[in-house]
Amino acid sequence: MDKHLCSQFFFLGLLLILPTTLFPIVSASHFTTLKPNESAKEISHENEVVALLKWKASLDNKSQSLLSSWATTTNTNAISNPSSNNWFGIGCNKAGRVAYLNLTSCDIRGTLHDLNFSSLNHLVSLNLYNNSLHGTIPSNIDYVPQQIGLMRELVTLDLGFNSITRMIPRTIFGNLSDLHFLAFPKNEIWGHIPSSIGNLSKLRVLYLYSNRLSGPIPEEIGMLRFIRDFELHENHLTGHIPTSIGNLSNLSILYLRVNNLSGRIPEGIGMLNSLYDLDLGVNNLEGDIPSSIGNLEQLTYLALYENNLTGNISISLKNCTNLYRIDLRGNKFSENISETFGIYPNLDYIDLSDNRFHGELDATWGLCRGLTGFKISNNYISGNILDELGGASQLQVLDLSSNQLMGIIPRTFDNFTELLELRLNDNRLLGDIPLIIGKLSKLLRLNLGRNNLSGLILTQIGDYKELVDLNLSQNALDGNIPFQIGQINSLETLDLSYNILVGELPQQLRELKSFRVMKISHNEISGSIPSSFSQCLSLILVNISYNQLEGPLPSSSAFQKAPFDALRNNKGLCGDVAGLKACPQVNRSNKKGDTRLIILPMLGAIIFLIIALLLISLAYRRSSRNELRNHQSGDLFAVWSFDGKMVYEEIIKATEDFNPNHCNGVGGNGSVFKAKMPNGQLVAVKKLHTPETIGLSNLIEGFRNEIRVLTEIRHRNIVKLYGFCSHSLHSFLVYEFLEGGSLLDMLSNDERLWSSSGSQAKFLKLYSSNWTAFAGTYGYAAPELAYSMEANEKCDVHSFGVLALEVLMGKHPSDFISYILSTSSSSMSKTLDHKMLKDVLDKRISSPSLEVAEQVLLVAKLAISCVHPTPQFRPTMQQVSVRLSRKRVASKRLSFVTISELVAS
Repeated sequence: MDKHLCSQFFFLGLLLILPTTLFPIVSASHFTTLKPNESAKEISHENEVVALLKWKASLDNKSQSLLSSWATTTNTNAISNPSSNNWFGIGCNKAGRVAYLNLTSCDIRGTLHDLNFSSLNHLVSLNLYNNSLHGTIPSNIDYVPQQIGLMRELVTLDLGFNSITRMIPRTIFGNLSDLHFLAFPKNEIWGHIPSSIGNLSKLRVLYLYSNRLSGPIPEEIGMLRFIRDFELHENHLTGHIPTSIGNLSNLSILYLRVNNLSGRIPEGIGMLNSLYDLDLGVNNLEGDIPSSIGNLEQLTYLALYENNLTGNISISLKNCTNLYRIDLRGNKFSENISETFGIYPNLDYIDLSDNRFHGELDATWGLCRGLTGFKISNNYISGNILDELGGASQLQVLDLSSNQLMGIIPRTFDNFTELLELRLNDNRLLGDIPLIIGKLSKLLRLNLGRNNLSGLILTQIGDYKELVDLNLSQNALDGNIPFQIGQINSLETLDLSYNILVGELPQQLRELKSFRVMKISHNEISGSIPSSFSQCLSLILVNISYNQLEGPLPSSSAFQKAPFDALRNNKGLCGDVAGLKACPQVNRSNKKGDTRLIILPMLGAIIFLIIALLLISLAYRRSSRNELRNHQSGDLFAVWSFDGKMVYEEIIKATEDFNPNHCNGVGGNGSVFKAKMPNGQLVAVKKLHTPETIGLSNLIEGFRNEIRVLTEIRHRNIVKLYGFCSHSLHSFLVYEFLEGGSLLDMLSNDERLWSSSGSQAKFLKLYSSNWTAFAGTYGYAAPELAYSMEANEKCDVHSFGVLALEVLMGKHPSDFISYILSTSSSSMSKTLDHKMLKDVLDKRISSPSLEVAEQVLLVAKLAISCVHPTPQFRPTMQQVSVRLSRKRVASKRLSFVTISELVAS
């Protein structure tokens, strides 16, 4: 640093550091202050000159050069005549004696061993802040005031931000009673704070932070009546916060964070009416926040993070309306969040993470117009994310992760134009990722993982030009990975694992210059990995397991050094990695010939296939015309692979013209009869109830449509359809007879009866102008069919959910579904919160193993999501199938799972 610059600002800098209201640092009656660019007064005392020159000689060469003005002349009168010398960093009083020594931030290197403080007996201010001094505090600074008594005028002592190691000299606190400013921060000072600190009755500022002090804070601090700034943070202090702290009526700043303090926060803190900064974070404090803190009307900063605090805080904090920053993270607060906090018009930042808060988000948070940081992760917050939160339009960080939030992402999020970080992961959010998320172009981090989001990944995500981390894992997202992700040049981490993504990996991803982590496991991604990924040198970690990938691995180290678990369960990956098969060798010299050998047979096969399809199509059309002609002439009977008329008569005979004695069950659309054919074969005959309002032509067309659907289904779990009859007297379907009986029979008793599933045959009134009749099996059909009569795939999803619950419960779940729907509103009842899953499962089955229990949990979660009253919030059957096919590790014992967890998951 330039010596003139240091000389000009060394004292002015000190004045800027301290509030002018604390105390008069320098008094004109004590010494003459320096004017800008003016050097120190000449030194008149021989002992002072000798002491300073001896210390200068002990410093390194750079420091000595900086203090080049510290020199005597050849004039023998130089020592006795102070006006003949101009010394940098030295200030003198009117008597010409050294009054202050200030070398703040001048990079002085050395120790204090050779500075004889006993010679500086008129020193008022000693400021060596932010240098490179090391070693110990010399012992003579302890006894100089005792033996000579000439340093009692010292008001400023600052040796902060050096590397000094020693116990605090006890005589500093015992004899320097005029001290106003005492600072040893950022050193290696150790030992206890002596009780004699109470002697510094004029002290305004005490900085002992960032040292290795231990032991308790003495009760004698209550004698420091004038102190305004008290900072002991980042030490190893133990014991309780002294109750005498309530006597410090002028205290404005109290920092005790990062120590080992224990016990309760003293009630007396509420008497510090001038307090505006309170930081007690990272200690072992326990109990309530004192209610008296509510009296601190000037309090703007409250930090109590990472303690063991519990109890009621609403009384203490609701009245502190001037709060600007609140940090309560990492405690054990368990109150209802909607009843705990007040309205804070000036609030800039609040962190309530890692507690046990419950309840729902209050709309008043949106009234904090200047709020830039809102963190409430890892709690038990439920309900929806309110639209009103969008009123906090200045938000830069929003972290609502690891809660029990439900519903959709609000559209008002498009107000967060300044948002840099959005974390909504580990909740129970539903629906698509809204387009408004694509408008948050300043995002650096976006985490929506571990929710129930569905639909496509937004292509607008490519507009996030500064995005660093993107996590959309463990949802039900489908479709392709947008190539636009490859346009985010700043992207470092991409996690899309555990979704239902399909298609190939976009080649554009290899263009990402900062790309470090790519996780796409547990999807349906197919094709080969683009060889261009070999050029992505920044990539250090990949996980592509459980996909449909094939072909060779890229040559980059991220793929070649990946463990097998990160590559396993793909369609046909190959490479020189343990666990993968080696890639086949390619003969490049015969490449053209190999290509010809492949293409020619393929062309021949394609031509043959086209001809075959044309012939089949012509035959099918001819058969269809004959069938239509037969029906139009009045022949309404048709079956496959046997004589229709004969079988019709045998069925009528076997059922005694559909006598009720042969009826095994009645459904919403028909009755099921058991018929024994002459050859001994048993068949199930479902005789359909034909409404009188349907005309004959309409009946034929609707029946044809139903038969067409049934014949196109090919699945081992679907009962086989032998044939059908569409007649003016009888309309029925002939099925394979299942000896196992119906699901209801199997669950309710030991009788082995058969009953068809009512989602298999429904009349579709295609020509009815006013569809008023219910078409479906009561108890299984989706509720929206009762009022909309609009059948879609989500109706089938609902039926699956009912069926799955019936298997788990051992009975039809109608009462259970009604129960959870009536109690699963945003204000979920306490009854639902405490009702256990194990209490509704079939009690005739013994408790499953931990692995099976996880599968039971998965089925229960999926089944409940399938019967959601709102169709768009139900998963698709594809999503259900994918989730059921994945093996998950057990995470929670079955006996501890509540119904509320499943309803909201």
